[in-house]
Amino acid sequence: MPAANNEIASSARGPPELSIVPIRLPPVRQPAPLSRPSEQRARRAFEELFPGMSLHLLESGTQALALAILACRSGRDTQASEVIVPAYGCPDLVSACLFAGVTPRLVDVAADHWAYDRIQLERSVSERTLAVLAVNLLGIGDDHAQLQRFAASRGVALIADSAQHIPRWSPGEQPQYTVLSFGRGKPANALRGGMLVARDAQEITALSSMGEQLKEFAMSSRLAAIAFNAATHPRLYGYTSRLPGLGVGATTFKPLTRIKALPASAWRQVGAALIQYNAEPADNLRVWRAAFDEWSVHGLTVLRSTEPTIAGRHLRLPLLAQDRDHRDRLIETLQEQGHGATHLYGAPLPQIAGVPEIVARQGPFPNASRLADRLLTLPTHAHVTEATVQRVSAAIRGSEHA
Repeated sequence: MPAANNEIASSARGPPELSIVPIRLPPVRQPAPLSRPSEQRARRAFEELFPGMSLHLLESGTQALALAILACRSGRDTQASEVIVPAYGCPDLVSACLFAGVTPRLVDVAADHWAYDRIQLERSVSERTLAVLAVNLLGIGDDHAQLQRFAASRGVALIADSAQHIPRWSPGEQPQYTVLSFGRGKPANALRGGMLVARDAQEITALSSMGEQLKEFAMSSRLAAIAFNAATHPRLYGYTSRLPGLGVGATTFKPLTRIKALPASAWRQVGAALIQYNAEPADNLRVWRAAFDEWSVHGLTVLRSTEPTIAGRHLRLPLLAQDRDHRDRLIETLQEQGHGATHLYGAPLPQIAGVPEIVARQGPFPNASRLADRLLTLPTHAHVTEATVQRVSAAIRGSEHA
């Protein structure tokens, strides 16, 4: 283990052979909250964030997205049966569509930033289109303002998939449906759970009543939160990342099989996660920013959305290498040094392992493929320090000579 990734413990803490403790950063780490506010305070935190909206707790963000699509279907008299989905993204987007009985119609992403390719989007919307997904990738943005105008002009719904970001909509910006996730590795981490935020409470309540109601909510255990927080601490992560469910593994397709509405007791934990999230700094890229200009000289740039600047809270820092070889060299070096680098999904949706043929046969999507080849992410959590940035910068400089 390189010296840069070790901390020397004092001799008082143990024998010499145990004094070297490996430090490895997890790709994402939002500690699970140990506190439990009252149900009233927990609900109020969400009501202040989404005033006047209907809030529905479900077992996962994927279930919340499926419920949003079902709501879109219930409000249409046509035979619309497709939902527009970006060709690069989490396969859970596909799972939600298929559960709701619609076809995910993949559309290529833009060539140089995170958004849909506008020409391909225009060509893909038809009388079969039910909704367009605005996906906020890692907190960099989702182009929802433009997409909302576009969807309205075509008479289709817009669903904001914000599983990787907690949005703060300006007045008049609130989409008809917003999807949140509170699972491990999400911005507000309750270890489990999802939410659908909707304008129309009546139609969602009727649909969600079709699902099972959880009698017990297993995620409420403080012991589980303590175990997760310990396992993802950099002093232990090098060991615990090998345990099932904690490490970063290959992205695969998993079908959605049910929708379960959560009981009122679940509000206390998801509310605690949101309250904890709100108490943290609004900009978690501060330590990284000074290095951006230097990195661009070495062929590494920050992936941005339609906004000209990269600001606010990010689940991870998304970077674009020159090509796949450059990206893979960087990830290998950064992972060896324990800096939490990943390639995120690693492939466009048609190439994700296990996706159904209805998705696998779509394409080609050259921009999504190039994005998958070039993208790498770095952590943005509180354990990233200026020393981390210096070591990462050294690795980036060295990658030119590899």
